[in-house]
Amino acid sequence: MWVDTGNWAAMDSPDGMVKTRTLAEAMADMGYVTSNVGERELANGYDSFVILRKQCKFPLISANLVFQSSGKTIVEPYTIVTLDPKKYKALKKPLRLAIAGVTRFNPTFMKSAPPKDNVIIANPSDELKRYLPEMKKKADQIIVLAAMAKDDARLLAKEVPGIDLIVGGYSGVTTAVEEKEGATALFFVGNQGKYLGELRMFQEGGLTQIKSALHYLSVAYPEDPPMKAKVEAALNEINELGRAAAAELAKSSSGSAAAVPVAADAAQKSFVGAEACRTCHTADYALWATSGHAHAMQTLVDKKADFNPECVGCHVVGFKKKGGFSDNATTPAMANVQCEACHGPGAKHMADPSAPYGKAGKPACLPCHTHDNSPTFDFDTYWPRIRHGA
Repeated sequence: MWVDTGNWAAMDSPDGMVKTRTLAEAMADMGYVTSNVGERELANGYDSFVILRKQCKFPLISANLVFQSSGKTIVEPYTIVTLDPKKYKALKKPLRLAIAGVTRFNPTFMKSAPPKDNVIIANPSDELKRYLPEMKKKADQIIVLAAMAKDDARLLAKEVPGIDLIVGGYSGVTTAVEEKEGATALFFVGNQGKYLGELRMFQEGGLTQIKSALHYLSVAYPEDPPMKAKVEAALNEINELGRAAAAELAKSSSGSAAAVPVAADAAQKSFVGAEACRTCHTADYALWATSGHAHAMQTLVDKKADFNPECVGCHVVGFKKKGGFSDNATTPAMANVQCEACHGPGAKHMADPSAPYGKAGKPACLPCHTHDNSPTFDFDTYWPRIRHGA
């Protein structure tokens, strides 16, 4: 039985909609029984959320995302799932689970909804207290999916007695084993799908016992070919959206005298490119030219991700900054991880080489070499390969 704690959808851009559609399809294929709704699912408004809800073949739940005028939830507050002993051998009899969803209390959150209403976030404790009695009548166990910080989840357990388990997902927080707040077990599974939380329920002496484990989905786990194909198709679609957007921008800019490619506007450049550094830093340039950094853009081309905005920023110089990389057509000189990607813009240094400038080191590496992007990255191992200068 698969569930999700919420904040997985991103309906705020064309590429976000492709990702969300693919996630919804993949979750249905895996057999998800429900997903909580968080703030992210409504980031682009209620109308986009309606599109998301139609794409999902499993129920979306939330007990505290409500219409301001009536206090009625925008989706069902909870769902009932019955586990059959024929499928779940550890069970001696059918186990009925009431699964509710809540997101963190945010009194500033408001999204307009037709015809003349708003979606707001109500206090999760108050809303769960409202639904808890009827859930207890229908189920043997009460589970809450919580898109909130662990401290908030602990407070929720204190304020709403009777919850058997809170499964949380928020800001990468994980717990290797479930914790306890009174009689309520808490288990946090991180976010971004990097971790799989495994909760096994056993009926012992009339009580349901929980045994948990957290799995980091590293390369140690083999890829599922159909799922891999689905992901690659989505990434290719996102890349083509980016390619088309870049082509359209270049087309519209070509007719305007004021629209000059960033790399050609020398007076406004803050980035100068590795070739400009080569004159004075010949040995350093030679070392860089043989490194993986010098060919970083090609890795994206090979993966058909060279127009994916989530990827490009760590493979070029000054992405979305004045004088930095825009796309391969207008700013090819800023492609790849060049000197200024680590040392910072070089125009002022060229104007005054005696001034202190751009000391690189671990802080310069970590924004791109995150655990998610570079799970094998170890600064002490990698640094000697590219270390240069005084």
